[in-house]
Amino acid sequence: MLRIIIIIAILVVLYIIIKSLVRKNTELNQKSKKNISYCKDCDTYMPHEEMCKSKNISVNECKNNRQ
Repeated sequence: MLRIIIIIAILVVLYIIIKSLVRKNTELNQKSKKNISYCKDCDTYMPHEEMCKSKNISVNECKNNRQ
């Protein structure tokens, strides 16, 4: 009887630990995701927030410009 209680307690603790580890990994992945798209002016892929058109700057002043 005592063995069954110990095994159940260990399983519950393992479940809680695994659940917390999985939850942290998914939160990190969602935070690090950015909407990546192709900029024709700069000829490169970059996050949408850094594109020349969204910042309203000229293509020549863009730091991502490869020309």
